[in-house]
Formats: sequence, C-alpha cells, structure tokens
Amino acid sequence: MRGARRGGVAAIIVLALLVPRNALAWLPEGHLATGAIAYDALERHAPQAVAVILRLMLSHPDRPRSIATSATSATSRAAPGPAGLSS
Repeated sequence: MRGARRGGVAAIIVLALLVPRNALAWLPEGHLATGAIAYDALERHAPQAVAVILRLMLSHPDRPRSIATSATSATSRAAPGPAGLSS
C-alpha cells in the first residue's frame, strides 16, 4: 500500500512538471516579431490574403478591447502594427 501511495505522489509530481507553462520566450516582442515576419511573407506572396485578414481583424468583436490593452503597452507604441490596422 505504501509503495502505491509513493507511486501516486510521484505520478502527480511528474504530471505537474509536464503541465505547459507560458512560453516566456514569446512575450510581446516575440509575438510582434512573428507577426511582422508573417505579414511580410503574406504581403509578398499573397497580397489578397492580407486584405482578407485585415478585414477579419478589423471586424473582430474583441478589437476594441485589444486596442485599449495595447495602447497601454510600451511595446505597442514602439512597434506599430501593419498598415491598415491603426485605430
């Protein structure tokens, strides 16, 4: 019985260690860099897709909330988004 209990505790500890954590490497700067790379690639290879994506982003119901949040971020002020997404 004692061995089973230890095994259960060990399994819980292992599972807790395997739970994904926030990827700190991304942070806001990582997201901005990835978005800029994707935007540049789409603009070169599929400009019509950029127009569709911009329309979708502009009509997204959470856009006003995300603009309010990003307006308070120094990162957002330092690195403006692609043309067409200004408020």
